[in-house]
Amino acid sequence: MSYKLYTIRDHSGQDQHQWQNRSLDDELAMCDERTLADIFEAHLPREGLILEAGCGLGAWVKWLNGHGRSAIGLDRYADIVRRARELGVDVRQGDITDLREFETGSLAAYVSLGVIEHFEQGPAPAIREALRVLRPGGIAVFTTPAATALRTLIVHPLRSVVLAALRAAGRKTFFGEYRFTRDELVGHVRSGGFEILRTDVDEMKSGAGRHIGLFADFPVLRASGGHF
Repeated sequence: MSYKLYTIRDHSGQDQHQWQNRSLDDELAMCDERTLADIFEAHLPREGLILEAGCGLGAWVKWLNGHGRSAIGLDRYADIVRRARELGVDVRQGDITDLREFETGSLAAYVSLGVIEHFEQGPAPAIREALRVLRPGGIAVFTTPAATALRTLIVHPLRSVVLAALRAAGRKTFFGEYRFTRDELVGHVRSGGFEILRTDVDEMKSGAGRHIGLFADFPVLRASGGHF
C-alpha cells in the first residue's frame, strides 16, 4: 500500500528548499555515479528528441546531450527554469500533465525522475501524457521513491508521529508525495498504456559512498548539501 507523505512546506516551498543549496555542477558530477547512467546508455535512443519532465536544474539533460543524445528539460517553477537557462541548459517551463507544446508522437524518449509521485490525484495524468507525446516504440523511464521495508517499518511511522505532533501544535501540513511499492508503480505505468521492459533501482553505484534513499529521508542532509 502506498504511503502518503506530508510535509510542512507546500510544493513551491519544498522545491525551493530542495534546490537552494544544490548546483548544476554538483548534480552533474553525480550522474556518472548513478545506476541510471548505465540504464540510460543501454536503453535511450541516440536518434530523436528526449524530454526530461521535471528536470530541476537540468543535470541529466546536460549529461544526455554530452553522451550522444538530444535532450531538453521541462520544469514547472520559473525560478529553477531561469537558473538552468542562465547555466546554458535548455529547460522550458511547463506542466508535465499538459505537454501542449509537444505534438503527439514527437518524442523518441521521455524521462521523469522522482516527479510523478508528487500529484495528489495520482500519477495517471502525467503517465498518459507521456504516452501521448512518445512516438511508437518510444522509451519512457519513470522513477519514484520506493516504499522499502526500512521506510515502511521505521521511517514512515516515525514521520507520521512527528507530523501528527506538528498538526496538534497548529502547524499546517501539505501533501508531498506518494511512496509506491514496486508493484504499485508497475501497475500505474501499465494502466497508462505502457509495456514494462525493465524494473531496477536508482541508486549510487557501489563504492560511491552515498545513498539516495537516505538523502531523501533525512532533511538535515538536504539542508547541508551533503550525502551519505
